[in-house]
Amino acid sequence: MQLGGPIVLVWDNVRLHLTAGLREFIAANADRLTVFQLSAYAADLNPQEGIWSLVKRAIGTSLQLTAARSPGL
Repeated sequence: MQLGGPIVLVWDNVRLHLTAGLREFIAANADRLTVFQLSAYAADLNPQEGIWSLVKRAIGTSLQLTAARSPGL
């Protein structure tokens, strides 16, 4: 699929995203790409961080309950 309009990239600067390939893509598309860089960890600016926090907490609680019910595991 080819996007025809301008692209806005909100970049969180996680080390995984600092690859040469991504930097090359940004440079090659600078005419139609606007990049907003966040700090490496900006939970208050990134709503999905709150969701991941809830998911991780639920998984941890589930594992604790499973371990308590099945001490032989």
